[in-house]
Order: sequence, then C-alpha cells, then structure tokens
Amino acid sequence: MSLIVTGTLGIDSIETPTGSAQRVPGGSAAYFSAAASAQGPVRLVGAVGEDWPEEHRSVLSSFREIDLAGLEQRGGSQTFAWGGRYHDNMNVRDTLFTELGVLEEAPPSVPESFRDSR
Repeated sequence: MSLIVTGTLGIDSIETPTGSAQRVPGGSAAYFSAAASAQGPVRLVGAVGEDWPEEHRSVLSSFREIDLAGLEQRGGSQTFAWGGRYHDNMNVRDTLFTELGVLEEAPPSVPESFRDSR
C-alpha cells in the first residue's frame, strides 16, 4: 500500500556562510516524499505554479517510488518561494522573503487512483 503525502512544494533560495543556492527544490512535501520513498511507494499531492522548473520534477522523478500523478502545475500561478540566510550555527536563520503563490489558492485535488493510499 502507498503512503499519500501532501504539503508544500517550493522554490528555495538559500545563503550560508560558505555559499548560496538559488531556485533549488524546496518544501516539506518534496523532502518528506524523498525520505519516505526509501521505505516504500509514495503518492505525492501538491500544487506548483507555471514557474516551477522542469528540473525539479526530474529530481522527484529520480526517486523510483514517488508517484507524481497528484502534482498539479497551475498555469497563471506562481510556486511557493522562500529565501533564507543561515548563520554559522545552522540552527539559526533569517527569512529573507516568503511568496505564498499557489498556497493562496484552492488546495490540490487527490486523484481517484490515490484513494486507497494510507
């Protein structure tokens, strides 16, 4: 039986004392799905905007146990985005920006094929 995962999918921009990364995959649903897929099949339900890079879908697809049939890419919408700066103590960070994007819209629909998930 598959585990259903829903939550935030985003585009993150991160600064640390040793470097930075712009427009990288982010969001709790992305990271939880990746981790949970090591234990078994995962069905991801979430929404992203038209600006969500195809490379981010490819990253999620690289985990063989993640079913992306519940991932909605919405035209005319923007993906949730977050930017942060981490300090030498990586437990301390400042939020630089938060753009809610699709999170301000209706939640994604659960596909009929996912109805037997846990």
